Amino acid sequence: MIIGYAQLCAADVEAWHAGATAFRRLAQQVEERVAEFDTTAAGLRQDWRGTAADAATVAVADLRELTAACRVPIERTERLLAEHADRVAAARRALLAARTPEAAALAVHAARQSDERTAAALAQLTASMSPPCPPAAGPVAVREWWRGLSKTQRELLLLQSPERIGGLDGVPVADRDRANREVLRRERDRLSALLASLAGDRHAARERDRVERTLAGLATLADRLARPGAYLVGLDTTGDGRAIVALGDPDRSKNVLTYVPGMGVRLDGQLGTSLDRTAAMAEAATTADPSTSTAAILWLGYDTPDSLFEGASAGAAHDARAALHDFQDGLAATHQGDLGEQSVVGHSYGALVVGETVRDLGLRADDLVFLGAPGVGVEHAADLHVDPATVWAASANNDIVGLAAPSIRQFWMEQSWPRYMGDPMPDLWHGHNPADDGFGGHVFEAADNANPISAHLAYWDRGNPALANVGRIAAGRESEVSSPPPPES
Repeated sequence: MIIGYAQLCAADVEAWHAGATAFRRLAQQVEERVAEFDTTAAGLRQDWRGTAADAATVAVADLRELTAACRVPIERTERLLAEHADRVAAARRALLAARTPEAAALAVHAARQSDERTAAALAQLTASMSPPCPPAAGPVAVREWWRGLSKTQRELLLLQSPERIGGLDGVPVADRDRANREVLRRERDRLSALLASLAGDRHAARERDRVERTLAGLATLADRLARPGAYLVGLDTTGDGRAIVALGDPDRSKNVLTYVPGMGVRLDGQLGTSLDRTAAMAEAATTADPSTSTAAILWLGYDTPDSLFEGASAGAAHDARAALHDFQDGLAATHQGDLGEQSVVGHSYGALVVGETVRDLGLRADDLVFLGAPGVGVEHAADLHVDPATVWAASANNDIVGLAAPSIRQFWMEQSWPRYMGDPMPDLWHGHNPADDGFGGHVFEAADNANPISAHLAYWDRGNPALANVGRIAAGRESEVSSPPPPES
């Protein structure tokens, strides 16, 4: 900003004129590009027919609109700079010709006014180009806000703020996927550069290890996204990292299953296994009803516990409630057409996340499925404030989590009724076992395993009836779900 006599005398007016000229040339180039898009579109319509041609025509039209939208603000900027240059030049001439202090002061004042007016106009122009901020009133309001934006405004947001749009419940999945893939690209570039800068620093071994593990997780994610039908619905590399991946388009599929994993799953660990489990459930749903499409989503949208000590606390589940609630609401808000079955599957600690969310906030889901749960935060299915007929659970008879009794005394007392004899331990760390008949929901069949730890991780193994049953529930074929066999006498 020009603030005094010396600054006005030394003002480089030609620099502003040069800037205005540069913007004028840029506006001309934009006009030429728009004309090229028109020529390309005309050629496509003349020489190409079919679905692919229609898609290409739409893409060219979108690019033309986005490019053309740049011309007006560029021309406006050119005029503002040129007018400012003329006013400052006039003020400078007046200052040099001034014969009284009053006349000199008037010249400086005129230059200051022009400077302030130009700065305000440029700021207003920038604000007018920026799309409005999304509302904070929930996914339905976000959906309506997004629909109300022009194509140009949506494109600008996807380019300028992919991290914000990618995590916004209520934005269509396809748009979130575009935004998050850009976030993924940027994060891989950023972390690769950080890793290179840490090379040779013997004091940065721990940080190097963290960055390498995160990059490995992002590579696993990128590999899965390279396959057809995968959508990146959320990504955050801070802390343990978070990722939300849909296999199949949740906005277009008839049925939608959301899988909430448990302890130890993080962006840099067990991500590939969790994605495999998600794919297995999608396949099981298709097997249960080949005539209906089912999208399956890995919802790693919270910081999972890293240890049994953390898993004994409900803190992580408390922290995850709002995010899971809003995500499910967002899926319903952006779904196109009638939504069939919307099911949520929680495994291990993830079952507690689901249970506490349902109990405290409610959850958009037609069915709740708990696998190998350490309890779900309530003592009875009715305490979830849903119809107990929509609550399903399974636990292998020798699942290691079945030993998660709420106290040492309770643990030893319940050994009088050994779980390994096929009688589920009813009271666990986080409430009544939902796979116990006394919980009040449906209990379905799951296979045992010789190893108690393997039993906890085997619900997605081929041939395990638990996997087939989850598929039936997700596909709306609940009447075909198999019950556990009666205990041997």
